[in-house]
Amino acid sequence: MTRAARGYSLLELAIVLVIIGVITGMSMSSGTMMIGSARESATREKLKAIDKALLAYRSAYNRLPCPADLTIAEGATNFGVEGATPGTCTGGTPAANNTAAGVTNTGKTGVEGALPVVTLGLPNDFMYDGWGRRFRYAVDKSATAAGAFTSIKTACTNLAITVNNSSGSSRTTGALYAVISHGANGHGGYTKKGVITNASSTNTDEQTNCHCNASAAASTYAPTYVQKDPTNNSSTATDAFDDIVSYGERWQLMASYEKPEQTCGSESIYVVDADNHRIQKFDLSGTFLMGIGAGYNGVTGSIGSSGSASGQFNIPTAIAIDTSGNIYVVDTGNFRVQKFDSSGNFLLGIGSGYQGAGGSIGSSGTGNGQFDFYSGDAPFGVAIDTDGNVLVNDYRWRTQKFSSSGAYITTLAAYGYAPGAGLLATSTNIYTHHPSNNCQTWKRDLSGNELTSTPAGCTSTDGYFGIPSYVAVWAANFMAFDSSGNIWMVDEFNFRVQKFDTNLNYISKLSGLPNDGSYLSVTGVAFDSSGYLYLSNGYTNLVYKMTTAGTAVNSFAGGTVNYFGGTGSANGQFNYPMNVTISSYR
Repeated sequence: MTRAARGYSLLELAIVLVIIGVITGMSMSSGTMMIGSARESATREKLKAIDKALLAYRSAYNRLPCPADLTIAEGATNFGVEGATPGTCTGGTPAANNTAAGVTNTGKTGVEGALPVVTLGLPNDFMYDGWGRRFRYAVDKSATAAGAFTSIKTACTNLAITVNNSSGSSRTTGALYAVISHGANGHGGYTKKGVITNASSTNTDEQTNCHCNASAAASTYAPTYVQKDPTNNSSTATDAFDDIVSYGERWQLMASYEKPEQTCGSESIYVVDADNHRIQKFDLSGTFLMGIGAGYNGVTGSIGSSGSASGQFNIPTAIAIDTSGNIYVVDTGNFRVQKFDSSGNFLLGIGSGYQGAGGSIGSSGTGNGQFDFYSGDAPFGVAIDTDGNVLVNDYRWRTQKFSSSGAYITTLAAYGYAPGAGLLATSTNIYTHHPSNNCQTWKRDLSGNELTSTPAGCTSTDGYFGIPSYVAVWAANFMAFDSSGNIWMVDEFNFRVQKFDTNLNYISKLSGLPNDGSYLSVTGVAFDSSGYLYLSNGYTNLVYKMTTAGTAVNSFAGGTVNYFGGTGSANGQFNYPMNVTISSYR
C-alpha cells in the first residue's frame, strides 16, 4: 500500500468515525424519545385493560371495588387488595384508601388509593404505569356497595368524580371512577415501595391530580382530576404537565341487558288499563299523575271509551318507554302501535296506514309494517332495543323491527306460531313467549335463530308455564329484567312469577299471588331502581309492590298496604290492568 493510499484510508476512517459519532448522538436523542413514547403507550394500553377489568368486575359483582392502599409494598400482605368494607371503603384490614374521603357539591363521596389489582384479578404489573409508579384509583364509594348498580342510574350525573379539561371546564361531574398516571416526572406518584415521588412540580393541574403541593406534601382531598394533553406552561421544567387520566361514567359500565334511563328525575309507574282503553301514570307513592287515551290531553271522547282516532285506544295491551321518555303503546284492537311523548301527546303511529305500510288506519294486514291477529283482543309485545329501535310481536307469526320514527326496518324472526305478549330485547338477543305452542319462552339472536328455550309442556311444574284448556291462545306472560340481568316472567295461569337466568335456566318463583281460582292472576311485572317488584293483577284490579322474596312492601295508603288501584273507571282505578312498567329504569 502506498503512502497516499494509506493517507486516503486514514481520511476515510476519520470520516467514518465522524459519521458514527453523529449517528450515535442522534440515536441517543431519538432513543430517549422512543423510550418515552413507549412508556406512554404502555401506560395507555394498561389503562384500557384496567377499564375493561373494572367493567368485568362490575358485571360479575354488580359493584366496583374499593381502592387498595398506596403505601403497602409489593410482596407484603394485602398488597393490591381492596379495602375491607365495600360501601364505605373504611375500616378493617387492609386500609381502604390512602386519602381521606372527599365530598363533592353533589353530596356524593369519593375515595382514593391504589388500584386493587389483586381484587380485579390483574397481574401485579398493572399496579404500575410505564414509568414504574403506581396508578392512583378514585371511586364513588356508593358504587362499591353490594348491589350498587341497582340504584345507580345510567343518565344521572350526581356522582362523586369530577374530571376537568385544560380550561378548567368539566368533562364530567358524574364519573364513577378515575385512574391516574402521574406521567414521566411522576410528581405525586407512589413507587413500588409505597413512597411518594417529589418532582418539585409547580404545575397546578398536576397538584390537583395528586392532592399535594410542589413538594408532594398532602393537601385537602377533593375527588377532582384534570385530563388534558401534555403541556409546558412556562419555560421552567417544573411547570410541565404530563399526567394521563382515564375515567368511567355510568353509561360506560352498562351490562348488556341494560338500557339507558331517560331521566334522573323521579321514577313513574305506567299501567296499561286495558278495558278502560287507556294508560295511567302514577308516582311511586301511587298518586295519579296523568292519563293517555280518550278524554285526556285534548283527545276526543269520554274517559274510559274506546276509539280509533290518534290518541285513542281499543284494548291496549303492552307498553315500552325509550331513553327519551317516549311512550310506545300496543293498541291491539286497532292493529297498531302508538307513540306519545312523555307528556302524553300523540307523535306517530306504526301499522296499516302509517309510514307507507299500506292499508287504512285501524285495519289488519300481513305486509311489512302491518299487524295481524287471531282475534281482536289478542295481546302482543313491544320492546325497545339498546339502539332505540322498536320491536313488535305480531300475531302473523313474526317479530318486526321499526325505527324510532316508525319506519319498518326488517323482520327479525319468523316463527311457525304466533308470539305472545312477552317480549324483551338486548343488543344481541330477543326473548319472546308463546303460550299455546308448548307454553315456551325462546331466546333468539337478531336473525331469529333459536339459541335456547324453556322446557316444552303446559304444566305447573317449576320452570314450565301453564294455560287451561278453556282459554284461547293468549296469555299476558310479560317479562322484565332485574338489575342482575335475570328475567322474571309472568306465569299467569299458574298464579306465579318465575325467575330465569339469561340462558333461560329456571332459578326460583314468586307464588301465592291473588287470583279468583280460575285464570285471572298476575298479568304484568316491572322493577324499580331499588329492586322492588311491581305486579299488575287483572282479577283484583290492583298493582302490588313486593320484594323479590315475595314480601309485601307497604308503600301505599300512608304506608299501610302494598297495593294501589281498585275496580272502576275513575282516575286511579282499573278495569283489567294488563301490564305495568317503570320509567327512568330500563
